[in-house]
Amino acid sequence: MTKKQLKSMGNKLKAKRLQLGYTQENVAELSNISFSTYSKIENAIQSPSLDTLIRISVVLDISIDYLIFGNENAQKNISDFSDIITLLQNADMKQVRYVYELLSQLLSKIK
Repeated sequence: MTKKQLKSMGNKLKAKRLQLGYTQENVAELSNISFSTYSKIENAIQSPSLDTLIRISVVLDISIDYLIFGNENAQKNISDFSDIITLLQNADMKQVRYVYELLSQLLSKIK
């Protein structure tokens, strides 16, 4: 990720966080990451891992596509997957990795 992309993503995270009335501490806790990590991501100091990005996007109800590429159409539909989002919020890291691997395999077969 370029510095410009990180800055853009951080700005989108901050805007959504403020819209929801969350503090950085709230998002970090709900995402099960450290406050320091979340703060560095939002301030474009650190690029998030995929697992971390998924966790944050679920908490903030914001699409990863929108965060990285700015695709606003993707943002409109994320709430349509509330059951999946709830399952991922309650999943541990082993389960999240399993879902990621499963989706990766399925998507590679579609190409």
